Amino acid sequence: MPESTRVPSVRRTVPLGEAVQVGRSVAARQWSELAPLVNYLRGRGSVLIPGHAPMLIVDAAGSLGPTNRNLRYRTRPSGRAIARVWLFELVGNTGGDRATVSVGASTISVAVGPLTSSADRAFLLVETASKTTAISSMTVALAAVSGAVQIVGVTCWELPRAQLTKDATDLGIDLGTLDSGRPILDRDYESVAGVCEALASADGRRVGLVSWWGPQLQFASGTYESVFELPIRIVPPRVGMGDSIRSCQWTLYAWCDVGTTGDARIVTDTGAVSGLASITATTGTWLDPGARAFRCEQAGTVDGLPSGTWPTVQLEVRRASGAGNVYVQGFNLYDGLW
Repeated sequence: MPESTRVPSVRRTVPLGEAVQVGRSVAARQWSELAPLVNYLRGRGSVLIPGHAPMLIVDAAGSLGPTNRNLRYRTRPSGRAIARVWLFELVGNTGGDRATVSVGASTISVAVGPLTSSADRAFLLVETASKTTAISSMTVALAAVSGAVQIVGVTCWELPRAQLTKDATDLGIDLGTLDSGRPILDRDYESVAGVCEALASADGRRVGLVSWWGPQLQFASGTYESVFELPIRIVPPRVGMGDSIRSCQWTLYAWCDVGTTGDARIVTDTGAVSGLASITATTGTWLDPGARAFRCEQAGTVDGLPSGTWPTVQLEVRRASGAGNVYVQGFNLYDGLW
């Protein structure tokens, strides 16, 4: 590699027994171990779309379903990834079934059968990505070539970086500048100053907490109805040492009949209710209603569950006016910016 800003393949361990203390000499080993740990943290990537089951069918003959479908998602990437890995689980109908799956400029063509093993029905697709922390929409195009294919699983995560760049986005640390005997420098991306800058800008976002795209659901009741059969379990990360809650963003793909409006909200396990998302569009539209606080992980429990119980989220929808239906087909909950 032209620069020693590599990202380790495994997490490095910092010797805490040699912690920095006032009056003690600076030990190069502390910083030479901390630097690759920070590069690891910044280059590892995050899960954008947690695994879920759309359970949608495409059929070349058009009898079991349409020939083409688009699956849509919305999230906020880490800002440093240059590629994403998509994992699809596809099941055929009778054998000889074939479909193409596309994300951006990347496409795979797969032949699937009525398999029961998840390992035999799993397919990977790698997509190039731009570095951004902006709220982003992603679309998966599924098309039947022959027979019928059902998509039973979708997951997406950012591909770990092999090397970071010495710039204001990656804040990659030149590891060679922390070798024993090297001078302590106040210089961007190098030495102790580079470690401090990158560590201060690092985040531990898990990003995706819930993703769902599935069959079109419709609602016509004036009272709130649950979208999911049961609330979905989540564990948002803890940022500050004393934090007990974490603010997370939610997005909704919805629309309604002409002359009809709807409302959507999310409800936590404690009964806390988000602000309303007003559904007025007559074609499928992403809504970004804002944030909702959830109980976050607790370091004092073995599994991280706060007070030993799961935080959960439920999406609820109602018809607010008119005599038509309100439709929902997509939902995402993701960790907000640090």
